[in-house]
Amino acid sequence: MNGQDCFNSGVVQTFGFQFPPSILQVSPNTGTRLGGTTVVLQGENFKVNESTCYFGSTPATASEVMSDTQMTCTSPAQSSPQRLQVVVADNNLDYSTSPVFFTYVAAEEVKSVSPVRLPSIKGGKITVTTENARNSANLSCFFDHVAVPASYESPSKVHCSTPILTPGFYYLYISNDGKLKSQSFDIIELVQPPLIASVGPLVGDMEGGELVSFVGSRLNTVSHCRFGNVYTSAYVVSPNLLQCESPSQATFGDVVVKLWDHGAEIPSQEIMFKYRTPEQATKRRLTLMKDEDNLLPIPTILSIDPPEVPIIGGTLITVRGLNFSNSLELACRFGSVVVGARYHSSGQVVCTTPRLQPNQYTFQASNDGRVFSNSPTSILLYTDAFVEYMSPTHGLQTGGTAVTIYGMHFRKGSHLRCKFGDLEAVQVVKFVSSTEVVCISPPQRDMTTVVRVAVTNNNVAFTPNPVFFTYTSAADLVSVTPKFGGISGDTEVQVRGYNLEINYDGVVTCRIGVKQPGKQPLQVSVNELDFTTSSLYFEYVEDIVIHELIPNLGPSVDANTVMTVRGTGFINSVNLACIFRSARIPATFINPSMISCAVPRESPGKATVRVTNNGIDASASSASYLYLKDVSVSRLFPTKGLKEGGTTVFFQGRNFVNHTLLACRFGEILSPATYLSESAAVCVAPRQLVDLRSTNGTVSVELTSNQVDFTNTGLKYTYLQKCPSSQFCTNGNIQSCPNGTICEPHGSTNFSLCAPGTFQPRQNQVTCLPCPVGFFCPDHGMSKPLLCRAGMVCDEHGLRTPVKGCPSGHYCRKGTKTANTHDFTTNSEYSTDKETQLAIFVENSRTWALIPRVAPAIDSRRIEHPPSLGNCDARLCVENSTDLLAERPYSCPIGTFCRRGVAVQQLQANNFSAPQKCYPGFFCPRGSSTPEGKGPCPTGHYCPNDVDAIVCPSGQYCPGVAEDVEAGTVSCWFCVYFYGFGCTSTSLSGGLHLSGGYTNARSVRYKPIPSNALSKGYLLSGRRGS
Repeated sequence: MNGQDCFNSGVVQTFGFQFPPSILQVSPNTGTRLGGTTVVLQGENFKVNESTCYFGSTPATASEVMSDTQMTCTSPAQSSPQRLQVVVADNNLDYSTSPVFFTYVAAEEVKSVSPVRLPSIKGGKITVTTENARNSANLSCFFDHVAVPASYESPSKVHCSTPILTPGFYYLYISNDGKLKSQSFDIIELVQPPLIASVGPLVGDMEGGELVSFVGSRLNTVSHCRFGNVYTSAYVVSPNLLQCESPSQATFGDVVVKLWDHGAEIPSQEIMFKYRTPEQATKRRLTLMKDEDNLLPIPTILSIDPPEVPIIGGTLITVRGLNFSNSLELACRFGSVVVGARYHSSGQVVCTTPRLQPNQYTFQASNDGRVFSNSPTSILLYTDAFVEYMSPTHGLQTGGTAVTIYGMHFRKGSHLRCKFGDLEAVQVVKFVSSTEVVCISPPQRDMTTVVRVAVTNNNVAFTPNPVFFTYTSAADLVSVTPKFGGISGDTEVQVRGYNLEINYDGVVTCRIGVKQPGKQPLQVSVNELDFTTSSLYFEYVEDIVIHELIPNLGPSVDANTVMTVRGTGFINSVNLACIFRSARIPATFINPSMISCAVPRESPGKATVRVTNNGIDASASSASYLYLKDVSVSRLFPTKGLKEGGTTVFFQGRNFVNHTLLACRFGEILSPATYLSESAAVCVAPRQLVDLRSTNGTVSVELTSNQVDFTNTGLKYTYLQKCPSSQFCTNGNIQSCPNGTICEPHGSTNFSLCAPGTFQPRQNQVTCLPCPVGFFCPDHGMSKPLLCRAGMVCDEHGLRTPVKGCPSGHYCRKGTKTANTHDFTTNSEYSTDKETQLAIFVENSRTWALIPRVAPAIDSRRIEHPPSLGNCDARLCVENSTDLLAERPYSCPIGTFCRRGVAVQQLQANNFSAPQKCYPGFFCPRGSSTPEGKGPCPTGHYCPNDVDAIVCPSGQYCPGVAEDVEAGTVSCWFCVYFYGFGCTSTSLSGGLHLSGGYTNARSVRYKPIPSNALSKGYLLSGRRGS
């Protein structure tokens, strides 16, 4: 109450001191801005159930103390990359000050992967195009939930190897820390490994160049062949055929041949390829040579086929005639250009055309390379035909597909033909122009599905550049995904079936157009000409329209929100989902106009929400969902209230939002909250209808920003059966009885004011205190008494007003508590000033001992404090000092008198509440109560001031009483009519008569009487004048 004296209710209150937490290091010290990184803190003085982590000013999503030197925290989300200090708080007030930081970086993202299709064997190499990848020791790739180490190349590219997994589609993520997967992903397909049925040829020269063919299934994923330790690129002709060219080798002998798929070895039986020795290669060539001892005849040419060839060269010309010899010099000549020929019989040889300019040339043959035939035969060389592309590129195995081939330099004629693989060339059915012809595909005759298509102008030399035609079986559709889509169109549909080799394992992707609601048959064509029979249907449904989200906001990190979406067009399908930004969340169907889905965690801010019925199409209609910073509550007040409810409860915390959904939950009952600020809100405690006796009336209290997600602080609120003692309850609120009032012992609905004569300085009391001596309490409801008024004495308990005036002859300062003027005179702690008569407290009469505080507290304390450390607002002090005076009456000053009720010691004329001047010539010592004091100034004296009575001097007399300097002394000269009198001594009250002599006025000497004394009237009798 006075800043020095402490009150104790009787209950011992203990305040504990503890060492503050300190952080030495955090690991890891970097994480994604989306939060969720588990951070291990090493330090000191961590406390279970007390220590909490903060990243900057944001509390951690979760904090767990493992020991006093280690704890783990989950980083909260942040709006942008930044560097924040990590601190630990024990009571939300005392924070660690260690300079330890955690860096938020941009989240890693997957942009694309290559290849997207690999065999399901260990070791396949995948290149991932990324954003924000970091060169960390824990950099990983995730195949769904299976993690493998990744190799860092740059922030935009990493590499990883496939683990052993079953065939199927997998989501591929990356992770900088090896724990949290990226939000974005790409899809990769792992398929059954290729199978090899046959290989050939398996022998070749050491110079290489032998084309080795592999026949089998699923060969379209092979990227390389390996001959021994040398790799060569694989050329995929079809899923069932690939070719590799044997590389050169420095040694001969057998080597192992393996197939590789992007770094992974494809398992197979051992395949051996033999390189010939140099001797074997030479012997093979010599078998073609023979000795020539005789002269050879000159051949005769009868015909050549074809008579027209392209200028590119390499066309085989069949030459028919006579006298051909099987010699090494057998040759053909085109104009002046000689080329070697191959002997078939004496009537037929074959030679290859050289590369020449377009023209008509003379054609000749020779057996010895010197003498040529003289038969008049010519050959035409024309510009080579060239095929650019064709349409369609697929057709049924039964043939009959009209294929249009586009290119250059097609020549109209009977020899213009198309050739499909190794099948017999077919006649061109339509010559459109030199750049376009139409052929009918022949029926497939073997297992080859992909064949080269070429055009020939002469039925011998075909275009060299490869274009391919795929023979397909009659497709049999088995499924369509999805089975329905919106009437606005653009749904991407995947159709699965048999005999769709033109696409990945029988999967065709289409986009549908706009249509009216209803089912439509689905057919597929691989060449825009041949369609499958109708066996599947696709249903057009009404487009989704979103009306509202309930709730439309929630926490960003600790999100357990189940959101209800209202709208139209929802369908009960397994693919029904909500789409938050790029995250697809399965939804629960309630009815065609209502669904629900869980809200994923995201960074704070607005997110666009859409819905898909089929897992592929996102609705054009959307709604916004607001991600908020997570709400946290640190305390509530009050923590108790009546069971009837109605108590106003204040909440303190972080990130409160001004929204109509802001609410509190008491147990299981919600109560709307009123937003006060970002850190304060208020609720009214609801009435509880359940039996709370098992918990002694205590319920958990949490706050929510959307009435779905609640804080998890563990704060408690207690419902009371009745109003607590020494308090009063009104409108459901338990309130403390204020100072100056009292409450009923068993609670009531109001308080009572303390009556006059009493006071109460404390709250929640049941009785008032009587006003102490030195004070009075004039009003109702006083929380502190008033100091007794100056001029009055308050020497009784319970005074309503001062009634006893200060004793006469004294003055009373404020706070006087005794009428006894001698109180405190025997108290050794007070000393009386001899001059002022004031009783002053001696400060050094007490030790004012300092008591050391108990560790870990520091410094010391006092039970009572010296007056010099206080003030005089409620005490009696010497003017302009802190010296404490005894609260008793003090005597009036000398020369004054005090009637009853004097309040001050200073003289104030005509103000009888202050000392008054005594009559002149009267002596008033201290404590005089009348103007006469102790009496007048005595005869023969005069009194020039209030304390001195001075003897009349010689030559003067003091005839009366109460004389002062000017009026009390009379000179002998004043007795002019009484010559013969004189003032010859002191203390005279009159002149002395002198016998036989006389004195003049004011004379202290006398003279003899002259002879004529009588005639002059001299007095001759000697006596004292009166």
